Amino acid sequence: MVLLPLQGERALFDEESKMIVIGDIHLGFELTLLDRGIHIPNQDKVILAALKGIIGKTGCRRLIINGDAVDPLFRKWRIRERFQRFIQAVPCEEIHIVKGNHDARIEEILPPGVNLHPSDGLRIGDVAILHGHRKSSRRFLSCKTIIISHSHPALILRDELGIPLRESCWLRWMGKNQEIIVIPPFNPYMVGHPVNSIERKPSPVFNQMNAGIDDCDVYLLDGSYLGKVSDLIRYAYSSPS
Repeated sequence: MVLLPLQGERALFDEESKMIVIGDIHLGFELTLLDRGIHIPNQDKVILAALKGIIGKTGCRRLIINGDAVDPLFRKWRIRERFQRFIQAVPCEEIHIVKGNHDARIEEILPPGVNLHPSDGLRIGDVAILHGHRKSSRRFLSCKTIIISHSHPALILRDELGIPLRESCWLRWMGKNQEIIVIPPFNPYMVGHPVNSIERKPSPVFNQMNAGIDDCDVYLLDGSYLGKVSDLIRYAYSSPS
């Protein structure tokens, strides 16, 4: 299995198995923001259209949502019907959800036919798919490829005027015989903590693997390679000279 980022998208794809891996849809995030007095229109159709577009152009047969399929931590009943309509509208033969930190009690609103996996993760051959919010076990950490989400990787760059720009990105750490791939959130509103600033919050999986976030390669969604995280730290605080 060879999972590669789809250019311009927030998804990994394996051609042979026709499998897509995404993470952090955070369906219902507008309700969480509304509780804080922030009003954003319902984004379900926008997110669903993006997902259908990827499935259509790849011929995807198996979709894996790597955690945080929904956003509200409590009162899941608030999005029961929305979530079920969303999942039932996804044109895919198999749908799998790995539980993330926002998915507590998601089984209570899960539509029939969806495969739910515990937060421990999902292993397919030599690929481990973990949300990344907690430590994992040797069964998953021994895999050749470890895919995590959760941290919503982003990058801060500054233009010639010093104005900061925050962009979602991919991270890839390469060890001697293993790799960790950190996928950007599928929901474009979920731009997270910049990896090249003091705000960064790497997954505990990195500590377990003795992997340094500074040693990760950074790619933008369009596939542009920007270098190591360590090379980009200075751009979070100053514009290019």
